[in-house]
Amino acid sequence: MRDAGLNKTHLEILKLVYLEEATVSQLAGVVHRSVSWTSGCVGHLVGMDLVAKRKRGLRVLVGPAPNEMAQSLAVLLVKAPMIDLSLVLDRSGLAIMLVLLAPGATTEEISRQTGLSMPTIWHKIRLWRGMGIIMKIKGTGRYIMHPSQKALKSFIVRYSRWRNGRTLAGSFPNALIIWQWRDEYLFSIPERRARPGLLSAGPTRLDELGYDIFHAQEYYLHHPGINKVSEGEALVQSLVIDPNNPRIARFIREGIQRRGVNPRRLLMFGKKYGLKTVLTKVVEGLDRKETVRVGGTG
Repeated sequence: MRDAGLNKTHLEILKLVYLEEATVSQLAGVVHRSVSWTSGCVGHLVGMDLVAKRKRGLRVLVGPAPNEMAQSLAVLLVKAPMIDLSLVLDRSGLAIMLVLLAPGATTEEISRQTGLSMPTIWHKIRLWRGMGIIMKIKGTGRYIMHPSQKALKSFIVRYSRWRNGRTLAGSFPNALIIWQWRDEYLFSIPERRARPGLLSAGPTRLDELGYDIFHAQEYYLHHPGINKVSEGEALVQSLVIDPNNPRIARFIREGIQRRGVNPRRLLMFGKKYGLKTVLTKVVEGLDRKETVRVGGTG
């Protein structure tokens, strides 16, 4: 995944083929590059699933790939004609943009999650703030994509899903992603695996913590910023995985009443995984003498 990124020639080719299919020779003439150079650029775009090749008679035509990521990039190219996207969607830019999806990140967090140097990050931030595509959240030190950049956000979200899927397939071809946001994703595989950086999650993690929970699949979380899934997050992940299982609600109550799980932290994770409303009902249904009132937090 280290070579993922788009330069000026890639973007010129994309603008052309998203309007009309063309051969590599035709594209080379328009972008004023050699056929071999243009062929390499097309191969890169095929590898990123942004364009596809098809035969028409004796000719091989290059056109848009039939997926949501390619479609969202086509919209971005139309809606952001004044932005030099080669300064945004290059390799380091794409890595940083993933981290700038909500809730954003500080420069230190960006460096930690991307492995990029601080000078590289500061250069991009100064450039992008000047272009009006990111903003700094007051009082937090975090940078985030500007709300006006809806087409850019749409592409970055879809790119993140593609990137996560490609990364995971390289290690676990039979894995299934259950939930994902930015460069973090919850996935299942048929067998238990022990390897560095693989975080037990959901029912697999609860099993490790002593919960009497049955699970046919094993669950793991990819998260570049932590080294262990907490009990509270594992409970919420289990609800994401099996939302109609009444035993999960019982485990959540057990976690709060008997195991010291913080209900406010549960609601925080509920917001993260899109289950805040469901978890609020579970938590507020407990005996209020035994837990903290949590209505309105999160």
